[in-house]
Amino acid sequence: MWEKTIVIGGGFAGNLAAKALSSYFQQVNILEVDREYKDPVPSKR
Repeated sequence: MWEKTIVIGGGFAGNLAAKALSSYFQQVNILEVDREYKDPVPSKR
């Protein structure tokens, strides 16, 4: 099993891809375009 991967886009297809990749990677990060902030903050979704 690999350690980490990144999925670009958190829409329907991005979430499906992340779910499929979770069987092969220990950690799956989803990157989504959002408003600009001066400091990094977690998404409140």
